[in-house]
Amino acid sequence: EAALRTSDGLLGLVARAGAGDAVYVQQLYERPHWGDPVYGPNLRLQAYVEAARRGAHVRILLNGGSFDLDYLPLTAEAEAVAAVNAIAESEGLDMSARLGDPTDYGIHNKMVLVDLGARGQYAHVGSINGSETSNKVNRELALQVESTDLFQYLYAVFVHDWEHEIPYEPFLSGDSVCHVEGDGTRGERIHRCEMNSCWSCSDRYPGTLAAVLEGTGNLGPAFNAR
Repeated sequence: EAALRTSDGLLGLVARAGAGDAVYVQQLYERPHWGDPVYGPNLRLQAYVEAARRGAHVRILLNGGSFDLDYLPLTAEAEAVAAVNAIAESEGLDMSARLGDPTDYGIHNKMVLVDLGARGQYAHVGSINGSETSNKVNRELALQVESTDLFQYLYAVFVHDWEHEIPYEPFLSGDSVCHVEGDGTRGERIHRCEMNSCWSCSDRYPGTLAAVLEGTGNLGPAFNAR
């Protein structure tokens, strides 16, 4: 019942973050919007973007693994990453998002870390995913704790996972989706391909992402790039 309460809880905590503060998000997924792409923004993503607009350092890591399933579409995750990065680029924000798979299996974590400096370091962990259903319908649970020790421990995990992103992560590049070719080692050359023309773009990310990749992304009018 308190998942979307702005006086406290996650949204209230993130709303306190501004210049000199930091927000680190690691989620199984964050939907680019809830319901209607124009009038149904993901309130969680909106909070992260607004924190960056107030000057906070924001990093968002979403699942890019398959959990050993034969087919696990990651279109929504790729759209959210592309839209967040487009807003960051267009507005010059200290905000970045990516897909990751540090275990070569998948990210199932639901964690938000908020560093408010002298005002405290917080960890928000639990079962809440980044969908409207998870936040409004399901019986979910999260604990929000002010603890420097807990924050530092989980922050070290986040940094490790952030630095081991998947090699085929898509990102904004005109009308193309890009990924790294090769055996997955970091630093290999970037392959650029047209929409739906290679395995990484057409099979792993089915459908077209052109609406997101050609513009500034669409997270809803309340917090799209200004």
